[in-house]
Amino acid sequence: MDNYTQSAPPAAKPQRPWVAILLLLAAIIYGILPVDAIPDVIPILGLGDDALVLLGSLVYFYKNFVKKQPAAADSASGK
Repeated sequence: MDNYTQSAPPAAKPQRPWVAILLLLAAIIYGILPVDAIPDVIPILGLGDDALVLLGSLVYFYKNFVKKQPAAADSASGK
């Protein structure tokens, strides 16, 4: 009986790709809206904060959504 309980696989961590999608959408909306933390009329800083927000959300999206998708497809195909 002990052999069966020890060989059981650990519980899978629930995936939440919706957080990555919502963060990416929020960053895109932040870049489009005229209300910013730093106004866009300031030459470098104005567009720089938009770029940093979008870049950060893209990195988060890639690490938590895109990178996990091929691994799930490979395990389903038996590779």
